[in-house]
Amino acid sequence: MLLLAACDQLAGTAPAAVTAAATAVPASPAPFGTAFQLPTTRAATATPAAASRGTVCAFPITLADGSAYEAARYHFVWKQGITTQQLNTRAGTLQLEGQVTIAAGERSVVILHRADTAATLEVTDLWPPGSTLLIDPLTGASETRRADGTIARQLLLDAIGDTRGMPAYLDIASVDRQFDAAGSFILRITTNTAHEGKFIWSFQELEIGIGEERIVQRTLSSGKQLNLYYPTKGKYSDYTGTVVVQANTVTWPLQEGGLLPFGARSATSAAAVDKTEAFPAELFSSLWELAAASCG
Repeated sequence: MLLLAACDQLAGTAPAAVTAAATAVPASPAPFGTAFQLPTTRAATATPAAASRGTVCAFPITLADGSAYEAARYHFVWKQGITTQQLNTRAGTLQLEGQVTIAAGERSVVILHRADTAATLEVTDLWPPGSTLLIDPLTGASETRRADGTIARQLLLDAIGDTRGMPAYLDIASVDRQFDAAGSFILRITTNTAHEGKFIWSFQELEIGIGEERIVQRTLSSGKQLNLYYPTKGKYSDYTGTVVVQANTVTWPLQEGGLLPFGARSATSAAAVDKTEAFPAELFSSLWELAAASCG
């Protein structure tokens, strides 16, 4: 049994709906699919390791709206005991940062170069050696694939401070889906801050949507919490699955809907507050397949 359709439908996953301006990327100096080397540069700040010299493979991708962009796959080796190193990309230098305890080993990152990439990228335990991180800077979405190609995590970042003065505990910072090896997964909403103090409205809520179904975690003014399930059609009912509320996160362990797009919303009894776009699952599937076909 699974879940979720928003009060108003989640935005579609087709990249054609995105209107933000794309960033120009230098023309490829080699045929698409050709591996080549970018020059090594030193990090601007002192670091135990020199900047990496990553093998690069560039390839074209055409989106659902017919627009064409360049994407590229980069390899780098994270070394044990360091906290920062640089990766030279087609759009400039990317600062890699991680805890000193992060496991050493080779990793890959695939970037869809249609918008500016963030200046820094965190290397975490959720991006282990042998895996690939795929990034679409325009939507703030990313996907981590294990060495065998299965999806480990999908993350959708949302802008902070876009709630028109509403409380930060209703300001969605991210929503992510993490899979175990068997295909079960969790969906988690992270807000800017945890709720503290009194409840102002008759109710406030956070909801997660998968496809056209949704689950709502609603808190009444008394502090009582309700968990509701809204099917694609028909009336809502009590949600009987597990819901974990901890600090500024709400987490739902789930079994079905792992291939469907997902998103999140927050609201009060008075008004809608924040809403993410839907995770562009089809885009990342295409990006992964093209990277594998073009770069091996």
